[in-house]
Amino acid sequence: MRKAVNILTAALAMTILAVVALPSIANEPGTPDPFPDITGHWAIDTIRRAHEMGLILGYPNGTFKPDDNISNAEAVSLINRYFELTKTGDVTFPDVRPGSWYYYDVSVAVGMGYADGFEDGTFRPDADMIRLQTMVMLHRIIGSPAAGSPALLAEFSDAAAVTGMTQEAENAILFLIQDNILHGYPDGTLRLDNSITRAEMLVLLLRINRDAAVKDTPALPTSDPNQDFYEIWPEPPGPVPPVEPPTPQPTAPPPTASP
Repeated sequence: MRKAVNILTAALAMTILAVVALPSIANEPGTPDPFPDITGHWAIDTIRRAHEMGLILGYPNGTFKPDDNISNAEAVSLINRYFELTKTGDVTFPDVRPGSWYYYDVSVAVGMGYADGFEDGTFRPDADMIRLQTMVMLHRIIGSPAAGSPALLAEFSDAAAVTGMTQEAENAILFLIQDNILHGYPDGTLRLDNSITRAEMLVLLLRINRDAAVKDTPALPTSDPNQDFYEIWPEPPGPVPPVEPPTPQPTAPPPTASP
């Protein structure tokens, strides 16, 4: 795996994604928010929407911890549920053992071809997911569509970091900027080497049509670079139950904390 391209390769670190507000989901009068720690949060509408969809459950104490960094294991679990991915692959990572709550989700990430671990052969399930890793993963999942123009980077002061990456990583960033998934921060930075938070991850996901995922084969570049695998969701979708792992595939015991 190449260092800058590998989905789980770079040991980088992340902060908060600047976002354009998604369609609001207003609570009924007198109805409390699903989590007590999201009141007034910048991503509250997205978190409400994800909860309505059945994507997130929160922690046993009832909180969501939106500003906590999301781990690699939590990230692939959330991605699989959102895109309804179920195709599994062989898990060879020594740090992902059968019986762990994330084993099934890691096997799906491998089977779908969007995550392949670090150069040392590990997956590092408890390590923070990185913004760059997230962008490349999402780009792979939707079929690696054609990238936008490098001119899109002109507005970002740290764009030099993108031009120094591998072609796959650069294509992922350009495409996500072009299709209005990745907006950057108010100070004009992308901060691709920062960890990504739980709230940020939801915002990125809910900007993508869940039907955009290529589900029958691993998400490799499409033979038609002009094929459109992505579109912005114009309206919030209806509730969707979490995906249950098919038998007799590896099972996924419910985690103590659901991303």
